[in-house]
Amino acid sequence: MKLLLVSKTPIIIQIFKLICSKLELEYKNDISKKIQEKYDLIVLDEEYIVNDFSSIKQYAKRIGIISKEKLSIDTASDFEITRPFLPKQLNDILEEQIVFIKNDVLEKIKEEKLSEEENLKDESLVNIDELNSYVDSIADYIVDDIDNDNDESIVSFTSLKEGGVLDSSELTKINQILLDSSVEDAYELDQREWKDLSDVIDDALNEVKEYEFKDSTQSIDLILNQYNLDELSPLFSKVDQSIIDRLTRGETIDIRLSLKA
Repeated sequence: MKLLLVSKTPIIIQIFKLICSKLELEYKNDISKKIQEKYDLIVLDEEYIVNDFSSIKQYAKRIGIISKEKLSIDTASDFEITRPFLPKQLNDILEEQIVFIKNDVLEKIKEEKLSEEENLKDESLVNIDELNSYVDSIADYIVDDIDNDNDESIVSFTSLKEGGVLDSSELTKINQILLDSSVEDAYELDQREWKDLSDVIDDALNEVKEYEFKDSTQSIDLILNQYNLDELSPLFSKVDQSIIDRLTRGETIDIRLSLKA
């Protein structure tokens, strides 16, 4: 805390220096009457007392005056120090004023906190409609999810979480496509948007063309997670839901492909 003493009496100045040092107050003495910064305490010696402290009050939390007797005029001071005084008396007075200042600060903090809590409470009341709307949207989502679980043509979230030959990102993409209502019209999409099943087979053959098979009837292992979702879509459109479920669980299925004349 900071204290400003306005006095030119040497003994008063010395006592204030001593007590301010003891109370760990930042001390300053100035008789110029030109206060340009704020202090916690400003103490005026009797020759510097004025009738109106309004111009000084804006620079101090507490104002004190030093006088030989109790003044009859209304000085609007916060405390008085009667001359002569001992260091112990000044110590007690300043300690009391420090307590007052701390209490005032704490009270201001409490008021600000209460004001903030009231504002938060008002905001919560204002946002109650938004909260209700959010809860309703969650309820609608749960109902839709339950309906989807009862639809055997849709891959469930539970089966996807079990993993399989497809990685997690590809499984998520498959599930999003299957859950999308537009999948009902998938067969009506422009066939140019999908890669033909024969192209998938050609790609698989290209992967293994460098190998020579002694047995022409030997099966070819096709690892689906080596292909992106667009390449696999034609294959998924040709198999039923049970096969897709087995694939998402990591099982291996046998597919026999042939060309008929």
